[in-house]
Amino acid sequence: MTRHNVREESANTMLSLILNETQHLRTIAERRDAVSAPDLVIWPFGEGLRPIFGEAKIGTTHAKKTAAVAQVRKHLRKAREGSEVMGLALCYPKEIAEAVPTTETRRRIEQTRELHWALVGADDDAPHWQTGSVADMATVIRNTTQQGGTVAGMLEWAIDRAGIQWRVQRHAAREGLARALALPIDKPADDRALRVGLLIIANACLLHARLEHRFADGDVPTPAECAAAPNIRSTLADAWTKILRVDYAPVFEPALACLENLPPGVECEKALVMLAGLATGLKNRLNEIAFDHAGPLYHWLLRSARYDGSFYTSAPAAMLLARLAIGFIPCDWKDPEAIEQLRVIDPACGTGTLLMATLHAIRDRHIEAAGRDAAPEYVHLTLVQQVLCGLDINRHGVQLAACNLTMGAPAVDYHRMPLYTMQHGVIDGQPMAGSLEILTLNERNLLAPLVNTRATRESLDRTTDHREADHLKQDLTQPHDLVIMNPPFTRNDIRNGQMSPMTRKALQQREIQIAEALRATDPMAAAVIDQTSISTFFTPLADQMCRPASGVLAKVLPTTAIANPAGAEERRFLAARFQIDTVLTSHDPERIFFSENTHIHESMILARRRAGAAGPTRFVQLHRNPKNKHEALDLAAAIESGADVGRYACVTEQPWPKIRDGDWSAALFYDAVLLEAVADLQALAGNRLLPLGSMAHVGPEGRRIRDAFRHPDTDPSDGPYRILWNHETDTRRAIQASPDCTVAAKVPKATYAETSLWPKASRLLVGNKLRMNLVRTSAVWTDEPALGSAWSPVTSRNGNDDTLRAWAVWLNSTPGIVAFLERRTKDLIYPAFPLANLRTLPCPNPDVADLAPLVDAFHALKDEELLPWSQMHECPIRRAIDEATARTAGIPAKTVTRWREAVAHEPTVCGQRPGAPVNGSR
Repeated sequence: MTRHNVREESANTMLSLILNETQHLRTIAERRDAVSAPDLVIWPFGEGLRPIFGEAKIGTTHAKKTAAVAQVRKHLRKAREGSEVMGLALCYPKEIAEAVPTTETRRRIEQTRELHWALVGADDDAPHWQTGSVADMATVIRNTTQQGGTVAGMLEWAIDRAGIQWRVQRHAAREGLARALALPIDKPADDRALRVGLLIIANACLLHARLEHRFADGDVPTPAECAAAPNIRSTLADAWTKILRVDYAPVFEPALACLENLPPGVECEKALVMLAGLATGLKNRLNEIAFDHAGPLYHWLLRSARYDGSFYTSAPAAMLLARLAIGFIPCDWKDPEAIEQLRVIDPACGTGTLLMATLHAIRDRHIEAAGRDAAPEYVHLTLVQQVLCGLDINRHGVQLAACNLTMGAPAVDYHRMPLYTMQHGVIDGQPMAGSLEILTLNERNLLAPLVNTRATRESLDRTTDHREADHLKQDLTQPHDLVIMNPPFTRNDIRNGQMSPMTRKALQQREIQIAEALRATDPMAAAVIDQTSISTFFTPLADQMCRPASGVLAKVLPTTAIANPAGAEERRFLAARFQIDTVLTSHDPERIFFSENTHIHESMILARRRAGAAGPTRFVQLHRNPKNKHEALDLAAAIESGADVGRYACVTEQPWPKIRDGDWSAALFYDAVLLEAVADLQALAGNRLLPLGSMAHVGPEGRRIRDAFRHPDTDPSDGPYRILWNHETDTRRAIQASPDCTVAAKVPKATYAETSLWPKASRLLVGNKLRMNLVRTSAVWTDEPALGSAWSPVTSRNGNDDTLRAWAVWLNSTPGIVAFLERRTKDLIYPAFPLANLRTLPCPNPDVADLAPLVDAFHALKDEELLPWSQMHECPIRRAIDEATARTAGIPAKTVTRWREAVAHEPTVCGQRPGAPVNGSR
């Protein structure tokens, strides 16, 4: 045995002791005489479950790293477990191998921040190496596994197979479960209640298996014994009734309700055997469920996000947000009693994903700070029983949240959990608006009516029934150290679409009353509320719940909501009440969102109460949105430490005055060059450039045209009205265009079309919906006046056609396109442009700017083909347009050229990830 191997073995032994004693990771260092054994075997979820195989080298050169990865892969191949197995490649710094006493070796490993490691999957071609301390590495190991997803995948498969069993009695099963869960059946073949009911039963089977050790006296049969019984339905019901005598009501009472309402028979027995068999197969793997295993599946099964806006936050996004948020909370993390004093709330918790992420983030902080004195089990119990509060209008989501938070710690007392189903709907003739009702609470109000205790079974929501009134008041009204949320954001015109029109109207009236009541106590907060967006109610609610001096707010929301004009009041309110520390936005074309089951661009906001003077806001523009928990931890650590985040993002800062005034448009741009372009255009505002709406009439909007005129494809008819209906990027290649249809008005709308709409026809039309990677023209000049469906007409107040021609060129220039990019709504790749946004587009002021270069360019270039925006840096026509634009605006031509190249390479324009950028520039 060489001297080097001795030092490596000694280092591995010391590392295993550190991981066991201070990081609470079960670890064994293998001896060198163990043939083909890995250097380290780590059980993140307890011995008996799948381990992580580790191989270590001394030295951090490329060759050492390559050798460590190669040896890890050998172990993964031998394990024959496919992609579910993980390995750890580890490289110690050279000083670890120096001839020093064993105790000194341990001290050096404990103190170094130069450990290099990479988690290696069986199918991972290029493992990502990280550098840090033992605690940093342990945090990654505890929170990184590919196996949790497998649990959810197996659950989905079992529910699907169980549902297939019902053929003859399918209708009866659907109706029975809908009755048990109080879910509507919209159509005869609506299977939502069936799917959700099976998920509730499957979740109960999982916890039943998890509790086998607690009921080892044989009085409660195991899931396997239930599956083998002559009548599994009645056997499961008896077992769960006995478990309920101890606790666990949020999980087993709804599951019992489902069992009792299922039609008995062979089909039912086969389905239940499948679900009980799943639990038996997974019982030794349930500690793998580090996050919300049922959340994404539940939302997919229910398919109600369109109506209630309840989009599930992905596990990597939840981890990233929670990790960054708790970094702002002042707490002695090594002291369990200090942690016990914390208060965290999610007022729209769904199935508890963000609360789960916060639990694990706090647990890891405690272990890192306390080392061998850590008490992670006690901290887990404390967090679940009194620190983490969750509210939601969806009863079944809250039930799953209770299970998610306790699956790894079944000793939790469910009666003490501060999870509440908030009343939503018309209850005993009284409209109740869920968590929003808290906005109007005062000392005289009774809190109990806010909580849902009505159910198909007696006291289905036992989590609330057993809490005393003072606990309820404390949970809902006390100041919180952290408010973390991903609130619903569906428009009011489609929200609650499953309710009756009368109920929807009553709820909308109640929301108006809440806003008016808030106006009397906090006018600035009330001004934030937009009755068309439920999300805006949650901003003043978060402010009310957040600790006045040191509270932290962490929020997921649509990216365009933090940039469009309609949200300016909300942004100014947040800036007045908080220091807006960080805004993270996904510009990753492959993952534009932080929520599952949605396809809109999203951002995260991290804000904290301001103690002194306001500082700048950091905008983190992600070109690589973390796709797993490993990457989320890596990015969070880099952001917290101020290290280079170039593998994931570029970073810019915006000064406080911009943030204070509600200008957060930096979130819309990946490249900082375009932020400079926006600032330069703003500097010209009020003189050479004015808002288009101040110089022209813009409108009507496209939906007015679609409402009033017959559609040329589905209802073709000749008529007197010329319309530019479509915006086909292959057809609209030049500034000059022709209307694409001649249509008639709908009979009931004939007078409205003739007297109100047609007089606003114009020869200049501006696009109101553009697909960024394909669009060529953002404005066109038609050979005769027209209205538009995908276009909005623009009529200048000076009546000069040359003004309109000049604007047609300007709006197709790079400065004009930058202005469009700044005003996107809903989606950054295929955005809409409401009239309010189009009216703010900066255009040359004909009273001040020289429009002649633009008019000349129009006549010379109006019929020339433009390349798509994603190729505009290569387009000679766009270059010529930009030269005329630069002369009119007084902007250096080289500057406009830089802008043009930046627009073409913007991820949301070209649809591609950029290469690893230099922060703040390309």
